[in-house]
Amino acid sequence: MTSPTQSNFNLAIKARCEAAWQKCREGDEETGWRMARRILLESRLGDFHRANMNLLLTKSDDHAVEHGQEAVATYKRLIESAVLDHHGDLVAFFEKMHDQAHRWLKKAQEHEDEEKRRLRGMPDSQIQTAIIKDAMKQCDEEGDEEGGGLSRMSIGEQGGPSG
Repeated sequence: MTSPTQSNFNLAIKARCEAAWQKCREGDEETGWRMARRILLESRLGDFHRANMNLLLTKSDDHAVEHGQEAVATYKRLIESAVLDHHGDLVAFFEKMHDQAHRWLKKAQEHEDEEKRRLRGMPDSQIQTAIIKDAMKQCDEEGDEEGGGLSRMSIGEQGGPSG
């Protein structure tokens, strides 16, 4: 039996997951992805919500392949569990979600391969600049608790941060 505390937690997580998906549907993907990353940090997060948030992050630019792999693996575990428990409706639902995760994983892998091909043709200094810009963008998006991020910094000609 689920305790009232666990039930309240599940309801809160469900609402947060739905909000993350909604942000992405509204075109505010960065906020939705940031919300999903925070949800994944919850220690009591169940497999369904973990798979759901990893699926959402398969569309992001931050470790999309790893999130896709985790979503596929978690949905597979959920299918196996539902089969053992004789929950036919859940099996069908989890199979559908597994297939979706597998399609999104494939697209994330294709995108990652394209990015690797793009970087392969760049000189080392341009690669370093691209990596630093990506990292700074990530920091700006996530910010810090003191209202930070790295927005006041810029990339200098030499490929490193300058202030």
